Amino acid sequence: VIQFQKLLNSKNENIRNISAKTISKVARKAYPEILDTTVEKLISLLDDSFPSVVESTIESLGNLGKYARKAEEKLKKIIKDGDLYKKTLAQEALKKIQEK
Repeated sequence: VIQFQKLLNSKNENIRNISAKTISKVARKAYPEILDTTVEKLISLLDDSFPSVVESTIESLGNLGKYARKAEEKLKKIIKDGDLYKKTLAQEALKKIQEK
C-alpha cells in the first residue's frame, strides 16, 4: 500500500491513474493508520488536472466504502459542480461510502 501511495504523487498522470485504480483493492486489507493516509492521498487527487485520474480516484474511494467517509464533502462538491460523468461516479461512490 505504501508503494502505491508514493505512486499517487507521480508526475506522470498514467501512473497516478493506475495507482488510484489499484490502491483500493489492496488498501482495505491494510492497517487502519495506513488506510487513513491512503484516503487522504486519494482525496487530494480529486483536484488533479487530469480527468481520468479524478474519475479513477472517485471509483477507488467508493470501493473503500465506509473507510472513505472523510471524502464525503469533496464528493458532494463534485456532485454539485462536476461534469455529468464525474457527478454520476461521485453519486455511486457516495452511496457505497454511506452504506452500513
